[in-house]
Amino acid sequence: MAEHLFELGYLSWIFLLKILLFQRVINQI
Repeated sequence: MAEHLFELGYLSWIFLLKILLFQRVINQI
């Protein structure tokens, strides 16, 4: 159970990082 929660948090963290990078690219245009 703990491993599943850790994996879920890891994926959500990567998702947030991708959103932040995407916003930076949009702002540069």
